[in-house]
Amino acid sequence: MNAVLCITTLLAAISVSGAMAPEYKKKLLTSLSDCMEKHNVDKEEIMQVIKNEKLPEDKEKQCLFGCLIDNMGYVKDLTLDWNLIKASNPEKFDRPEDVEKANTVTDTCAKTLSEKQPSLCELGVNAIKCIHQESLKIKLPKPEFSFD
Repeated sequence: MNAVLCITTLLAAISVSGAMAPEYKKKLLTSLSDCMEKHNVDKEEIMQVIKNEKLPEDKEKQCLFGCLIDNMGYVKDLTLDWNLIKASNPEKFDRPEDVEKANTVTDTCAKTLSEKQPSLCELGVNAIKCIHQESLKIKLPKPEFSFD
């Protein structure tokens, strides 16, 4: 995949480490760890994805993103529940203007990615594409991510 994609844009849609509520961060890290194990992705690979802003080449490892949004409770019948994502935006950002930007990204992606996807992997990849593109357009801040 040549498009500039990264886990940080998905994480931007679901978290910002310094601003997020502690219980939300715990759920995110638990979900991410579970998906990393399921899809054979280690912490170094995650940090490389963040640094390089590019999805892993391995299709199986790309499935981590679908797994993550599913574990976070945002997937119902291979469709993203954008209302749940939007409702959780205030838990992820402490600045009202960033919540509004995240809501704009959510609303835009909800319009373009509202249909059932063929697989959880495709749902995750398509979601990260949309979130990344829309986040760049409106300059939604990237999160500072760590496993701590």
